[in-house]
Amino acid sequence: MLVTVAIVAILAGIAYPSYQRYLHHSLRADAQAGLVNAAADLERCYARNQRYAGCSISPTSPDGRYRLAFTAGAGGYLLTATTDKNDGCETPLALDGLGERFPTACW
Repeated sequence: MLVTVAIVAILAGIAYPSYQRYLHHSLRADAQAGLVNAAADLERCYARNQRYAGCSISPTSPDGRYRLAFTAGAGGYLLTATTDKNDGCETPLALDGLGERFPTACW
């Protein structure tokens, strides 16, 4: 019985970190989808109005786990996705008008 409990504990110790990484990755996938959709919306708005100012995006990601925001600047825009949940990233996920994604390790 003790050997069985030890084996289960070792397997759980190996599997749990992988499970946590899977959860973080699936949570971030929602933010990534929201950022890409918002970027497409901004580009469509820019094609019509020749500027990003005055454009609007959805305030949340597709599953509603992240809050989306954007700032328009002289050269484009910066989209950010923030959440109260632990997604394994220290900083919010971001996507700019050049297609650069931040932080790189979280994409």
